[in-house]
Amino acid sequence: MVSMARKLIQSAVIDSIRKHEQKTYEEIGDSIGLHRSHIQKVSKGVRQLSEEKFNELCQRWKINLTDMIHQVKLDDAQYLKRKTLLMLIKAREISLEQLSKSTGISLLDLNQIQRERRHPTSEEIEILAEVLEVDSNIIEEGAVAVVFQLIEKSLNYLHVDPSAIDAVIKFLEREV
Repeated sequence: MVSMARKLIQSAVIDSIRKHEQKTYEEIGDSIGLHRSHIQKVSKGVRQLSEEKFNELCQRWKINLTDMIHQVKLDDAQYLKRKTLLMLIKAREISLEQLSKSTGISLLDLNQIQRERRHPTSEEIEILAEVLEVDSNIIEEGAVAVVFQLIEKSLNYLHVDPSAIDAVIKFLEREV
């Protein structure tokens, strides 16, 4: 999980440099002594930079990592948990009423979780995971949300039409 989040952040940093500074992969790579193809692979989420090179990149281009993490929404574990949970509920085509009956968690509590008014407890995540037939770590780590962000980012990078990206995401949401 940490590796996926790290890849997303590094990719977002490179994309930000390309967009805001209007630099090529080659110029970004040259700035920290790496080849263009390595930077391009990091941008796609295929490879990672070492901690040293990533820090050098952020310093060289004056990247505020806190802002970047917030932009990618990986600093908010609760956001990732909630999004993963909601994606799983949607994919299982189960209503909150049905989920409440199956888990013993009140409909009000599930509704508040859905509307970001409260966070699910560890115990609730265990119960929900059992009913949704997934490992509770998938929800705890927000794995589904991170994977979907990686997929969407990769397809955007490949210049896939936005409507096709939406179709792929919707298909995958049903298959989770």
